[in-house]
Amino acid sequence: MSPTLQLEISAICIIHIIAIVLSVICLAVFTMKSRRDDPSANAFLVLQGAMTLWMVFKVLKTVSPDITLRWIFILGYYACTCVVEAAFIEFGHAYARGTRLSRKIRPLVYGLPVLQFSWILTNPLHFLFYGHYDFYGDSFGPLFYVHMLIEYTYFGVGLYYCRLRFKKEFSTRNRAVTWIVSTAILVPLFLNCLYITKVLHTLTFMARIPVIFDITPIVFTWSTLLFMYATFNHDLFSLTPLMRHEITHHLNLPIALFNRRFRLGYTNGAFQALFTSGRAMDDFLATLPEQTQKSGESGFEACIGDASFVVSCRKIRTVTGGQHLVTLRNVTQYKAIQADIVAGQEKIEEKNRRVNETIRQLKELSKGSARKFVARELHDIIGHSLVAAIKLLEVARIYGPHDSTRGLPALTHAVTALDTGLSGIKSVPESREESGRITGEELKKEIDELMEQARRTGLDASLNLQGMIYLLEPALYTTLHRTCTEIITNCLKHADATRLFLSVKIRETHAHLMAVDNGKGARTLIPGSGLLGMEERARALGGEAHFNSEDGFMTRITIPRQGELSVP
Repeated sequence: MSPTLQLEISAICIIHIIAIVLSVICLAVFTMKSRRDDPSANAFLVLQGAMTLWMVFKVLKTVSPDITLRWIFILGYYACTCVVEAAFIEFGHAYARGTRLSRKIRPLVYGLPVLQFSWILTNPLHFLFYGHYDFYGDSFGPLFYVHMLIEYTYFGVGLYYCRLRFKKEFSTRNRAVTWIVSTAILVPLFLNCLYITKVLHTLTFMARIPVIFDITPIVFTWSTLLFMYATFNHDLFSLTPLMRHEITHHLNLPIALFNRRFRLGYTNGAFQALFTSGRAMDDFLATLPEQTQKSGESGFEACIGDASFVVSCRKIRTVTGGQHLVTLRNVTQYKAIQADIVAGQEKIEEKNRRVNETIRQLKELSKGSARKFVARELHDIIGHSLVAAIKLLEVARIYGPHDSTRGLPALTHAVTALDTGLSGIKSVPESREESGRITGEELKKEIDELMEQARRTGLDASLNLQGMIYLLEPALYTTLHRTCTEIITNCLKHADATRLFLSVKIRETHAHLMAVDNGKGARTLIPGSGLLGMEERARALGGEAHFNSEDGFMTRITIPRQGELSVP
């Protein structure tokens, strides 16, 4: 065996084996990820498999030890070419039309490759396809050129179908991908034509390259890699890959995929289960383009059966110019929560109207010092109940659509806060004639209720009350209770605080109250009606009130008392 022949055999084997490995990898990836119900993908799989076998037979033919085996591998070689031409026209038709060839055309399309192979199979009887064949060169008869004419005709028809799809779907901004796909189809055919017409041989000899062989299968491998890139990065076949299909098909979220003209391409199981009949789905799909155009990507609400959904449509850029991904989110439960919130708000508004009416009546009845007393009492009682209710409504608004276990209880607590305020208003006239004494334990219980109400709004509030054994004179009890109420109200309304510490110490000679929060404070303290009311209450009992707003807000109040006896 000459050195040139050894070099040529080695080059053919090494290069083709590398191409075969790459082709098998591409074939495996495409098989795993392509949809089984897409005819263009199935035809491409057949095309890919036939071309891979073509290269395998090419290597086996090259290393065959005798003429008989070489002839067998040549038959396998040309059987693959006959399959390739039929698979390519099937692929082009399915890619352009979305369906397989009609049953009337199939016998002709598949019959000609069978006839072509019969020429090769019976060549030893007539020698009209091969005049002779060996490693260095082949002498072809007239049937070979008829075979090539039919093969290129098949490729031409397949290219025509592909061009129909390219022209219909590809946009100008995807022109680069169009050229990549077109090159992947045309380059192997062009090089094969150069090889058959011996032009490639001439160019090789002119370049002084000692090795010459048919490189069409190798170029095909390069074309396959380009096809894989275009398929899985630019949705060349408008496929839903198998792995993504398996995931989306079992999701509870209804998903549908449309082309840019809103023609349905894919739906998962959850989407199909929404509609009890095909007519219901048709009605929904008929209104989808118009509703999407009005709402944009923000989505719109739609009722399907007894359920409410938010329909969202997002555009996806692909090689075909764009698709629409439509998802439906079930908001039936949120709608029910929203209805409960609205009903709760209506009740609160009604109670607010009653509160305002009560305030108006009390203001009309108040005169002189009684007017001032009632105004201060109303400020403390109503201010706290309304602030607490507003904060609880904010909690309901935040958690209501997502967490009904936190949203609905917040509404109930808001109503309770307003009811407490109404009860306090009714007791205002009676508080002018305070009688009897109250223990420090009862005071702690009532302040604890205020603190618990504040905690429901998210405030970390803690209380330290000492001296629960003492009996409190009514005026001291009212002052301490109203002052604590005002402190909590201010913390919720103005301070933007997250923590509040309240300390009440009751002794025989005096009562001391201190409150500290971590709110925003203020550089310049301008007392409002709440702080002025606390100062007036303390001064009325001979006490003092001090405020500091440099770091958070701190209140210190000291009130003397007459040494009341402890509880026996």
